[in-house]
Amino acid sequence: MDSTILEPFNSTYDDVDRQADAHVESLLNLIRTDLQDIKITLSGEDSPLENCWDEVCAHWQGEEFLIWEPYRMTIEGVIEGCFDDLPHKTQLYINFAALVASDYRTEEHDYEAIYEERILTFLYDKVMELALKDTNPRIEAYLDPYTPEEESQYNADEYLLLRIDPARRDDFLAALDLFGFVKNIAIDDEGIPYLFDLLDHVDIPEN
Repeated sequence: MDSTILEPFNSTYDDVDRQADAHVESLLNLIRTDLQDIKITLSGEDSPLENCWDEVCAHWQGEEFLIWEPYRMTIEGVIEGCFDDLPHKTQLYINFAALVASDYRTEEHDYEAIYEERILTFLYDKVMELALKDTNPRIEAYLDPYTPEEESQYNADEYLLLRIDPARRDDFLAALDLFGFVKNIAIDDEGIPYLFDLLDHVDIPEN
């Protein structure tokens, strides 16, 4: 690393690096808070997600949205706004962190300059890292809508996981339709005797 990167700080590399990390973490918290304050959402009226940050987290943790561009633009706008509000000295620490992360070299070695494009890319990646691991009950409910209450409506004696040979699936499809309590169907030969046993012990309603 070019030692001139330390010129704006008059300190050791380790000290500058430690303070830069702290400033980055603080800025990320500000960005997250601003995104949480945005209550306009695109995930639907029945979604448990309440704000932009909820939706960003849900997207990166597995439920990818069809339209991401509005979120990207919003995130970048919030990053730029939060960064612009920082004192210049703090901006230099963020600048340092961004340059170190990219192993960047300027032609003129002017580390007093603020490299906004490099910083935006760096902070955007950091926000995405945070979104990948941050969670709350709303995000968890959106990603995994199952609740124990949903299971309670099924009597244990009326729940059957059938595994039936796929070649015979059509033969049994009509019969399976008779049993609304059959919740899950997977396929293999071992389940066929269980299906026949089920048919033998259930009264089939007459049309």
